[in-house]
Amino acid sequence: MVWDSGGTTVKHSVCPGGGICPKAYHEKGIEHWGGFWDAVDDYSRKENCFVLELGGNGRSGSEKAVLKRVVRVPALSVRSVQIRAEEGFRADIDLEIVLERGSHFGLCVRAVLANNSDLSINVVSLQDGPGSHFLDLGRIGCRDGSVFECNTHGALGSGADGSSCLYDTQVLQLGNGGMVKGKPEMDIGAKNVQADHGFSVGVVPGEVRVYMESRGLDRAACEEVYLSGFLKSGIV
Repeated sequence: MVWDSGGTTVKHSVCPGGGICPKAYHEKGIEHWGGFWDAVDDYSRKENCFVLELGGNGRSGSEKAVLKRVVRVPALSVRSVQIRAEEGFRADIDLEIVLERGSHFGLCVRAVLANNSDLSINVVSLQDGPGSHFLDLGRIGCRDGSVFECNTHGALGSGADGSSCLYDTQVLQLGNGGMVKGKPEMDIGAKNVQADHGFSVGVVPGEVRVYMESRGLDRAACEEVYLSGFLKSGIV
């Protein structure tokens, strides 16, 4: 693991037993960043939900936080990780997820990028045991001048029969939008699998904007209302 704070603050919550984890349950500082991922690797309970929150300092010239990590999901276990990011943060996140037989891993990234935000995410999932299941959901809002890059690669080896792998990243452009790059990939060598990947970029639909404006909302207000629902879409 490589960690450079770069002005970005980190808080995390660990919620035993699964479910959505309240922010106040268990908070730690930057020095516990590695411990957060150790818990994802090794936590003894069968089902767990982990929440990681990134907050920026609002300085466009600050260095980016950098994380490189290999996460191993034990056989017959369940892990769920949510990464939430506030406006103004700058980070490079590079994760390799290794799933053993019958394990489940869900990664959910929710972020709103302001004009001094810069987020790069690289996720590789490796599945070589039967009956493993991987899910990656990304919901990103990009304001003027922001930068977002997402590269994903799902690999189901010859031993991953009966497994599933899904990547779904959606980006919502706000105002004049930001710079967005995406590269989803899938490598399948197993049989009887469910696999899908997608990366899409869009704006608030015209009919939605017309409906809201007819009720007195301006463009900015329309986008904020739509963004609130968009960040929750597809996320349980």
